[in-house]
Amino acid sequence: MQPEIKYLGTDKLDEFELSELQSLCNRHLKKLESMLTPISPLFKVHVKVTNAEGRQKNFLIKLTLTSPELNLSAEQSDWDLKRTFHKVYENIANQAKKKLKL
Repeated sequence: MQPEIKYLGTDKLDEFELSELQSLCNRHLKKLESMLTPISPLFKVHVKVTNAEGRQKNFLIKLTLTSPELNLSAEQSDWDLKRTFHKVYENIANQAKKKLKL
C-alpha cells in the first residue's frame, strides 16, 4: 500500500527532479509507515528551491508527519536533492523512534 503523500512547492522542480523526489518518497516513507504500523499517517513534503536562476539549486525540504497520535516535522537544506531528502528522512525517522520508543 502506498503511503498518503501530499506534495507542496514542486512547481520549481523540473520533470526529472520531481520523479526522483516521488520515487524517494514512496520508497522511504513506505519504510517509515511500516515502522508506525497501527498509525496511518499523512505525509506532507514541502519543497522550496532557491537560487533557481543560477547554475545550482538549493533545496529546502520540510517533511511533516501528521496522525491522531503523532505530529512530527523535520527540515533540511542542501544543494543535492537526494542528499537533502535522505537527511530529512533520517531526522524524522529518529524522532519517530524516540517518540514511540522503538
